[in-house]
Amino acid sequence: MKHFLLVIVVFLLSFCVNAQDSESYATQRGSLSLTGGLSFSSLGGDRYENNDGDRRTIINFNPGISVFVVPSLALGMDASIYMGMQGDYTDTEFGVGPKITYYIAGHRKMKAYPFIEFSGIYYSGTDEYLSGSEIKSNTYNELDINGGMGLMVMLGSHTGMTVALKYETNTYTYADNDARKGNLISFAFGFRSFIFKNN
Repeated sequence: MKHFLLVIVVFLLSFCVNAQDSESYATQRGSLSLTGGLSFSSLGGDRYENNDGDRRTIINFNPGISVFVVPSLALGMDASIYMGMQGDYTDTEFGVGPKITYYIAGHRKMKAYPFIEFSGIYYSGTDEYLSGSEIKSNTYNELDINGGMGLMVMLGSHTGMTVALKYETNTYTYADNDARKGNLISFAFGFRSFIFKNN
């Protein structure tokens, strides 16, 4: 009788494990992860307005997409589009680069996933400025490389909220080959959406 009960318990445990493994989850193979942000800013006052009283308008769009090549590991790409306008002046910046994210214990469905992430974005931009009575432009390139770690808490089966600590290095190179380097540490909140097929 004891052996029979043991067989039943083992069977039920194996069934539960298989059921859990067959259940769909955000970090499964083939799942898509979508991130992004869109901001519109209008800056005024003595600090931001020019001599003609024009306000400065800034539009910033940062989309991102990743695909899970295996459970836990996602490869993707981030992009950035920036535009600043003030009177007759326009500043533009476009960037794109790869991203890799590893979710710890991402091979199964969980309520929270610690993760490690690395990415790099290469930007190309143009600044306009007034030289005497003539509008001139200055082109530059920028390379940002960052890495960090964080935690994603699932708000539902397809949406997660993230909190992360990141370190970034950046290098600005102007048309005259003048290069400037910098670094920053950031603490950020965000959201991620997931598209995957339910089993």
